[in-house]
Amino acid sequence: MLSAVIITFNEERNIERCLLSVKDICDELVVVDSGSNDRTVEIALALGAKVIHQPFLGHIGQKNFAITQATGDWILSLDADEALDDQLKKSVKEAMQHPEGTAYAMNRLTSYCGHWVHHSGWYPDTKVRLFKKGEGQWSGVNPHDYYAPNGNVVPKQLKGDILHFSYYTAADHFKQIEYFGTIASEELFARGKNVSSLLTALKVAGQFIKSFILRAGFLDGKTGWLISVRSAYATLVKYRKLAALHSSERKRFMEMKHIIVSRPDSIGDVMLTLPVCGRLKALNPAIKITFLCKNYTAPIVQQCRHVDAVVTTDALTVEQLRALKAEAIIHVFPDERIMEMSAQAGIPLRIATAGRKQSWKFANARVRFSRKNSDLHEAQLNFKLLQPLGILETPSLAQLTALTGFESPSITLNRNFDSTKLHVVLHPLSQGSAAEWGIHKFQSLVDVLPDNHYQFYITGTDKEGERIRTKGSISGVNVEDVTGTMSLTELIAFINHCDVLVAASTGPLHIAASLGKTAIGLYPDQRPMHPGRWAALGKNVIIREAGINAQQQLNISAEEIATLIRQAGERKK
Repeated sequence: MLSAVIITFNEERNIERCLLSVKDICDELVVVDSGSNDRTVEIALALGAKVIHQPFLGHIGQKNFAITQATGDWILSLDADEALDDQLKKSVKEAMQHPEGTAYAMNRLTSYCGHWVHHSGWYPDTKVRLFKKGEGQWSGVNPHDYYAPNGNVVPKQLKGDILHFSYYTAADHFKQIEYFGTIASEELFARGKNVSSLLTALKVAGQFIKSFILRAGFLDGKTGWLISVRSAYATLVKYRKLAALHSSERKRFMEMKHIIVSRPDSIGDVMLTLPVCGRLKALNPAIKITFLCKNYTAPIVQQCRHVDAVVTTDALTVEQLRALKAEAIIHVFPDERIMEMSAQAGIPLRIATAGRKQSWKFANARVRFSRKNSDLHEAQLNFKLLQPLGILETPSLAQLTALTGFESPSITLNRNFDSTKLHVVLHPLSQGSAAEWGIHKFQSLVDVLPDNHYQFYITGTDKEGERIRTKGSISGVNVEDVTGTMSLTELIAFINHCDVLVAASTGPLHIAASLGKTAIGLYPDQRPMHPGRWAALGKNVIIREAGINAQQQLNISAEEIATLIRQAGERKK
């Protein structure tokens, strides 16, 4: 029996091609997903794959875990951005009819921005991807893994190629350079490695020469040149990040006893800042983290296990800031009043983005980056502000999810939840912070789902409740309007007792996602409101992205969302 095994995270543009290329020759399709918030899981399930949810263990750990989830005695292990060509499919099928040994190797042909690369050290790029279960394991140094058969096995070479659709755009490549550079530098740092500036320069130059000349990158023309230059840049990024880990800034941070994170902003913005606190605490467990926020978002921050103290900014004074005796403050949101007070309080290190006038007046460590024009997620952009602390990595979305540290409050709600029903929270409005779906669409959603299986709750503030009722309300025998009836702390606990939440890009969506609920987020496909920037972080987040109609509402059908809710109900069973 042959099992195809694939690890995934947000691979909706690749996973269908990958699974279709092996579906006809494999007895089992196994997908191990680390918290995708796009359509990856939905597509995999539709193609008959068995999907296992597993927080990311690192490339090597995740692939070894995936093997244990397969029932076949032979494993075909692929990355989601890979597929078998026809010749390789034929070779695998023939090999499985009369297996020899315990492992088979195959060449990999990579597509770079639409061009197949036959040189530059990228081909034949031989990989062992077909092997007998229990006769080896994934090894290497993250993120560069390889399969190592037990003993002195020489894998037999199969004809045909793995087609590797690695980078659709240059932006994809640069994003992976940053991601892999972080992982590699941390692995080197953990092993006590360090390099001088001279050695870094030699390694960068050596990488270019190896790729473009020694491995005939020049035969790939312009593509070969770009690959060689960017491979050299990847080497520079890796060792620059390693140097940062050894830097005086990093050492200064590791000696700090108290740091302030300031985000006097809305619920969603605060939720997406919590991973910063998680990273600071992970690197320096002894540090005290104080979070500055508005009074109404304080209940959010109080539920983050990485935050030691919460101070509200509504009536904050310079004396209060000075009394905190913090060694640094990170102005994630550059509120001019708070920035001026932090300078007056004499906080030694005051970090902010360089793009605001108040930063040049009151901050003494300014980081240059643009949120508006970036392809990074909002939570990833927040990490840019850690650079003055010698922290250069940009975590993946899966890593950000693990760093949030958000928990439900331990309070008792005076209500009973029928265990025979799926409890669905509908949060129709966004207080103008996001494109909305429309009250009538939420009503249509209620209408297509049977009363005896689903219980719906309409949430929002007092004013939002009035607005919903003015627009026609959302009604049904299985609908309860709870707008304006709960404090924020109670709302968090309430969401935690429910199963699904449907909303646009709002605070409650981020709360549900961080609590591990099925959070169905409705987003426009327009910058800067698109999910690439504002998607909720969580292992059970489902994103639907669409255009906006003439009424400024999202073009998503009620039946599409109903299907997602039904699927959540099936998973609950």
